Amino acid sequence: MVLWSQLRTSDRDASDGTLEALEQIVAAIRQRFPEAKIVVRGDSAFARDALLSWCEANGIFYCVGLARNSRLEEKLESAMAAAAEKHCLCGGSPVSAQAGSLRHRLTVPENLLPHAKIP
Repeated sequence: MVLWSQLRTSDRDASDGTLEALEQIVAAIRQRFPEAKIVVRGDSAFARDALLSWCEANGIFYCVGLARNSRLEEKLESAMAAAAEKHCLCGGSPVSAQAGSLRHRLTVPENLLPHAKIP
């Protein structure tokens, strides 16, 4: 089921109009299914502070992809080591870190990080 489709020119940010669209989509879902839990999934173009803040303020869960970058990998280094240790002890856990450009903590399932040395 397609909830929203929008074409935009290449000179605009990939997330332009997303918040406005999301406000309309969420309102429509909540009108019909008031108890539904809503999860927004987007690629790295949607990892924008305004969008994530709106989701949190409105009780919306979100999962956004992130492009690999050395700064984030550096910040995750100690968390990755702890996750690998915990994985051995209890079967796995997510890794969290704070990226400088976002006010939100990022949680990454350890098995999705290609450089993790987890047995």
